[in-house]
Amino acid sequence: MQIGTAGFTSAIAIEKMLLNKQSPNDWGPIVISGATGGVGSFSINILNKLGFESNRYYKKKEIYSYLKDIGASEIIKFNSKSNNKLLNSKIFAGAIDNVGGRILDWIIKSTSDNGNIVSVGMAQSENLIQLLYHL
Repeated sequence: MQIGTAGFTSAIAIEKMLLNKQSPNDWGPIVISGATGGVGSFSINILNKLGFESNRYYKKKEIYSYLKDIGASEIIKFNSKSNNKLLNSKIFAGAIDNVGGRILDWIIKSTSDNGNIVSVGMAQSENLIQLLYHL
């Protein structure tokens, strides 16, 4: 239990992506929301060791160096104003989401066809449910 619940959850999420044929050779990086939490940090580290390029979503500038130190290839900031579109450019090959709500909505809109999205934890809000209901 050295890795605890967060490490175990991260390992299961990545295992599901691999079983769904996610590959480091897929076009685009894997994005991880909630990257400074336990699941996000473990995910960054494991994906980096498996050869995946990964981007991390962040809110606070002061965590930038921490994310780079544990293996993030690029750090991106979520812009809620750009999330009002029905579709976005496909910039991610897959994702591990720890936040839900508007961020998960943005990830879904920005993930390439056949990309894997693993959502763990509690949803931030009902916004995603409303979006899916109206599709």
